[in-house]
Amino acid sequence: MDQNLLREIVTLAGFICFALIFFWAWGKPAQAKFKEAAQQPIDDDDTPKPGKRLGRGLE
Repeated sequence: MDQNLLREIVTLAGFICFALIFFWAWGKPAQAKFKEAAQQPIDDDDTPKPGKRLGRGLE
């Protein structure tokens, strides 16, 4: 096995890994999870509650 064949095998393996990750990320099951995760900051109710202190202020 010469060095060029090894380079071709590593390049092909890298491309296959890239393609698998790409199709996993754009597949329907993963896409639904990503959309849900993208909505979490928007859906989060982060308004301060009455009587609740924010951080370490002056006492």
